[in-house]
Amino acid sequence: MRGALSAYSALEPFSDVSALAEAIRGGGISATVVIVDAATFETAEAALRRIHASFAAHPLVAYYDPRGLTPRHLLALAQSGVADLVQLDVDDSRHVFGRIIESATRVSHAKTLTELLIADIPHPLRSVFTFALEHAGRRMDVPELAAALGISKRTLAYRLERYGLPTPRVFLTWCQLLVAALLLDERGRTLDSVAGQLNFSGGHALGGVFFRYLGCGVMTLREHGVLDEVVAGFRMALTTPGASLPLTLRQG
Repeated sequence: MRGALSAYSALEPFSDVSALAEAIRGGGISATVVIVDAATFETAEAALRRIHASFAAHPLVAYYDPRGLTPRHLLALAQSGVADLVQLDVDDSRHVFGRIIESATRVSHAKTLTELLIADIPHPLRSVFTFALEHAGRRMDVPELAAALGISKRTLAYRLERYGLPTPRVFLTWCQLLVAALLLDERGRTLDSVAGQLNFSGGHALGGVFFRYLGCGVMTLREHGVLDEVVAGFRMALTTPGASLPLTLRQG
């Protein structure tokens, strides 16, 4: 597990769920891996469900030993709130494990934002929205997004325009800001750390995007709740006919 983490990450073991919950609440834990085997299954499943119930956006991965586990056990794990499963001696090579943990983080954040905003997105474009959220850390350009969806750049632009949504470039940027806002609202997160996670050159660059799209800096946004402010701006962009440029909500 240590080998699967990046050089900027650390592995912190917990044997007590209450201590883990406190660490998550304090903003010090980015993702949690719970080790599961036949002997401790009930305890591990209860821990997964408890953490998911308290921190729905927190990425959870179950690292399980299949010996002694039945399909019923695996179904219970899948329904416990985990973002992904890692099987002992199958999925736990250094690079595969690392990709799974990274993916679990993206999926958890995208799921939280999708549940929050799904009613605001026209049904034919919901898959575009979810995909853009899940890949916000890749800084995708418009041709890459269109290719991933199996359509042309022109078709993607036409579909967004048809439903009165911003242009593809602006839409992608809003998705990045939504993920950044979700992270910034977690205690202990700095602008630089979030910028690095989303593949910006630094906190100054990410802060500049916030200012262009919302008309104020991150410190001001934090006074009102970064996610609340970005969601309000995003909803305004969705309901403004022909919204293809960033919207300014306030000055200063």
